[in-house]
Amino acid sequence: MNATVPIIGSAVFAAGILWRLHHLVDAYPLYATNALAANSLARSSFAAAFPLFGVQMYNKLDFQWATTLQEFLTLVTAVHLQIWQADTRHLSICVWAIA
Repeated sequence: MNATVPIIGSAVFAAGILWRLHHLVDAYPLYATNALAANSLARSSFAAAFPLFGVQMYNKLDFQWATTLQEFLTLVTAVHLQIWQADTRHLSICVWAIA
């Protein structure tokens, strides 16, 4: 496979992460450091928890099915976050956010 495809995919992934962090800073300007710390804690928690079930998942399922399941969960989570961030009603509920 050509190296262009992974580079493009990495660029899209990095742009999504930067967009997410930018949204957190814009939504919670007074508590931006706390919002970024909570985001980092959540990402690190998921990264620490994955090895606890990842080996069993890859042993039970084939390599292709385990990877497909992982990609599907990532896609569903990403689409859910995009819809949630586009809807600003949750910002009006939060007392720390600026809607």
